Amino acid sequence: MIAIATPTYDLSGHRIFTRAENSEFKQVSRRGTRTKTLDGGISIYDGGYSDGDRTLNIVQYNPTEADYNFCKYIVQYYSEVVVSCVEGIFLCWPQTTNIKNNELTFTLLVKEKLNG
Repeated sequence: MIAIATPTYDLSGHRIFTRAENSEFKQVSRRGTRTKTLDGGISIYDGGYSDGDRTLNIVQYNPTEADYNFCKYIVQYYSEVVVSCVEGIFLCWPQTTNIKNNELTFTLLVKEKLNG
């Protein structure tokens, strides 16, 4: 189950997605670069980990028109939403939404994790 809500009151600003089996929440990575050195080796810069580097992809099969209209509304009118899922509660920037082959995809970029 995935809950999305606007950070301020909006009668149309909340939705719960229950059928999101192919959604992606668990991908994490570290900031860093790998550079070749003149002696034939490599140098690795490790910038650490931040929840802000994560992307949440919500995938809903057989979405209703209301599901799509909600995602479209959020992308058009909000720069931040609160997302609650199995990985935690996040403040996110709604990037894109798309519907193709009866599959709704909603991409959110994490700004920060709101819970411990």
